[in-house]
Amino acid sequence: MMNTSTGNIAIEEELNRISKFYYSTFEKRSRIEVIDAGLNFYKDYYDCTNISLFILNKDTFEFNHFASLKSDEEAATILFEKLSDKGGIAASLDAGELTFYSIQDHNFNYSYFYIIPLIGTFGVLGIIVVEMMGKQAIDDVKKLFVTNYSNIFSLILENHNMIVELQTEKEKAEERRQLNQTVNIQSSKDLKNILDKVHVGIILVNVSDKKIVDVNEMASTMIGSGKEFLIDQEISKYLFSLSQQNRSNEFIDNQEGLLKKENGVLISILRKSSRVEINDEEFYLESFIDITHRKKMEDELQKSHFKLEQRVEERTNELRKINVELSQEIDKRIEAEFRLVISKEEAEESNRIKTALLANMSHEFRTPLISILGFSEVLAMELKDEEHKEMTRDIMNAGQRLLKTLDGVLHLSQLQTNTYPVNFAETEITGLIKEISEVFIPKFWEKNLIFKIKIETEEIHLVTDPDLLSIALKNILDNALKYTEYGEVDLKMVITSEGENKLVSISISDTGIGVAEKDHDIIFEEFRQTDEGYKRNYEGCGLGLTLAKRMIELIDGTIQLESSIGKGSTFTIQFTS
Repeated sequence: MMNTSTGNIAIEEELNRISKFYYSTFEKRSRIEVIDAGLNFYKDYYDCTNISLFILNKDTFEFNHFASLKSDEEAATILFEKLSDKGGIAASLDAGELTFYSIQDHNFNYSYFYIIPLIGTFGVLGIIVVEMMGKQAIDDVKKLFVTNYSNIFSLILENHNMIVELQTEKEKAEERRQLNQTVNIQSSKDLKNILDKVHVGIILVNVSDKKIVDVNEMASTMIGSGKEFLIDQEISKYLFSLSQQNRSNEFIDNQEGLLKKENGVLISILRKSSRVEINDEEFYLESFIDITHRKKMEDELQKSHFKLEQRVEERTNELRKINVELSQEIDKRIEAEFRLVISKEEAEESNRIKTALLANMSHEFRTPLISILGFSEVLAMELKDEEHKEMTRDIMNAGQRLLKTLDGVLHLSQLQTNTYPVNFAETEITGLIKEISEVFIPKFWEKNLIFKIKIETEEIHLVTDPDLLSIALKNILDNALKYTEYGEVDLKMVITSEGENKLVSISISDTGIGVAEKDHDIIFEEFRQTDEGYKRNYEGCGLGLTLAKRMIELIDGTIQLESSIGKGSTFTIQFTS
C-alpha cells in the first residue's frame, strides 16, 4: 500500500516528466520529431502494440494518417476507417475525452483500443488511436495524466509551427548577417516582409538606449498598438522578465515572461532574446509567443494535482482503516485456527484412548466368553431335559451375539489405529463367494426367504485379501438377513470392461425395510443405526456395515448404496482387476 508521501512524490515526478517533455519539444527542429516523441510518451501509459496519429484536414474535414510507431500507413488507415464505421471515432469526439472501444472482428489481430481526441484552441486537431493486445483498465490517476498530457500535446502541435518558424527565421537572419559582411546587398526590406508574416512577435531594440527600433505585425497586434507609436518607446515598458538574472536583457533563451498590452493587461509569453549586429550597429532581437492558453492549462493541471493529492490522502486513510480491521480479523482467525488445532488434537487423543480401551475390554471379555460358549455346547450335548437344552441354546445364541460384537469392536479398533493385518494375494473370488453363500443358505431358509445367487463367470482371479473380503460380504449378508422379513435376497457378480481393465461388481440386494436417503451416510458410521435407542426393533450394535465399508476400502475397493424406505436395499462392491 502506497503511503501519502510516496504517492505525492510519484505524482510530482509524473508532472515534472510531462513538463520536461513540453519544454523539450522546443529543441526539436522537425514536426515529425516532436510527434514521434509525443507518441512514445503515450506508450509509457499503455501496454500497447501500436500508437497512430491522425490529423484533421480543416479544408476537407477528413482525418489523414500522419505517423505511427509500428504499423505502416495502409494498415493504420484501414483500422481508422473500421473504427469510424463502427462509431468509435464519433463516440470519442462526442465525449471529448479518452474513450475505450473494442471491435469484435476476426480480421483484426487486436480488438481493444483507446481513442484520444486532441483538442486545441480552435477545435479538434487530430485523433490518437492506441492498439492493445487485451482489455486494459486504467485508474483515475493515470486517466487524469493522459487527459492533461493530451491537452498539452494538442497545444504543442498547434504552436510548434510558430516556434519552428521563429527558430528558422533567426537562423536565416544570422546567415544574412554573415552574407552582408562579404556582399553589400540591401535586404532589410525583404527581411521586414518575412518577419511581418511569421506568427511570432519580434521587436528590434537598440542596445545603447534600450529603445524600440522596429516591430513586426504580430508584435504590434499582441501589444495592441501601431508600429509608428511603438518605435522609440523603451522596451522595459512592454517586456518583463520573471527571472531576476535576465532583467538586463543581455540574453534570454526560451524563458517565461510577461508582455504588457497597451490597455494595461499583462499576458504570459515565452520569450527569447539575443544580441545581433546590423550594419555595424548592435541590437537586441526580442522574439516571443503568447502562452496564455498554455499557462491556463498548467493552472488547471496544478489544480488537478492538488485535487489528486487530496483524493490520494483520503484513499490512503480509508485503506489504513481497512488494513487495521483486516489485521484484527486475521488475528481472530489465527486464534480460532489455533483453538481448532487444539480441539482436533484433543479429539484424536480421546479417540485413541477410546480405541485402546475398547481393544483391551474386547480381549478381557473374549477369554471368559469362549469358556462360557464351550461349556454351554458341552451341556447341550449331555442334558436330556428339553427345557434345560432350550436354556443352554439361549445361552449359546446370546454368547455368539456377544462374541460377534466383541470381534467387531476389536476389528474396528485395529482399523482405526491402522494395525489391522492386510495380506494381498491372488484369490479366486468365485469360489470364495460360493463358500460364503453356502453358510447363509440355511439361515435364509429358516426365515422363509429366497436366496438367489447369480455368477456370470466360472472363475475370476483378483489380487485382494480374501479374509477382509469374506468378512465384508458376511456383514452385508447379515444385514440383509436381519432387515428382510419376507421376499428375497439376491447375490450377483458381474464382470465388465473398463478400458484395458476389468471391473468386478458384486451386488447384494434385498426386499427389506430399506434406508431413507438422508440416512445413507449414517449407516456406515460406527455404532449408528437408523433405528436407535431402547425401543429399536432390531438387534446389533451398528458395526457390521462400518467394518464392511472400511475393509472394502482397505483392499482398494468401493461400496455404494441404493435404497429407499419400503423398497429394499442394494449394496454394490466394485474392484478393478
